[in-house]
Amino acid sequence: MSETDTIVLLKQENERLKRENEILMETVCQIRTTVNRLIDRYVIRGGAEKDLPREDGENSFGRCEKLEKELSH
Repeated sequence: MSETDTIVLLKQENERLKRENEILMETVCQIRTTVNRLIDRYVIRGGAEKDLPREDGENSFGRCEKLEKELSH
């Protein structure tokens, strides 16, 4: 296998890994959002209210967006 072939294969593998990483990040974000909602609903609020924005105006999606920003650096 030539050096050029190796480089092409490595680039393809890199792209595949990037796609898989994006899928995993989306999955982690969804799990984190679900866990935050469950904690918020059943632990913090005792199950009395639906998943409404918190007092600071942030909801589960806001926390997820912060996670994505933190992990992308």
